[in-house]
Amino acid sequence: RVTLVLSVTEDSPLHQALAKRKGMVPVHLGPLEPLDRSEIVRRYLAIFGKKLEESAFNNQMRQLVMKKESHNPLFLKLASEELREFGVSDQIRALPPTLCGLIQHALGCLEREQGQDMVTVALGALHVSTK
Repeated sequence: RVTLVLSVTEDSPLHQALAKRKGMVPVHLGPLEPLDRSEIVRRYLAIFGKKLEESAFNNQMRQLVMKKESHNPLFLKLASEELREFGVSDQIRALPPTLCGLIQHALGCLEREQGQDMVTVALGALHVSTK
């Protein structure tokens, strides 16, 4: 017996396909609460020996968890990864408030580091491999 747990958004094609399958047990989760958001970021960054400032005068954690789409776990994971990789000093303000913007930001960083051609080829290969 195998149990598979997936996280998908309700408007995704994968969710629509899974909803048609027999035996599926959907569990709907609401948006993450601010305290849960903070804890996710805190624990993830702690793995790498990093943390965000949470003082009253410079609350970096609050700046992050109040971003528009910080209720989304994927947003928090990508934002935390960006902060881990590039440092936390002034990066939080520079991070886009939405998941789409954050993905574009991450791809832009990759293009600057690896070159636009390399990123284009890599994403093209990923796209072709899913067909």
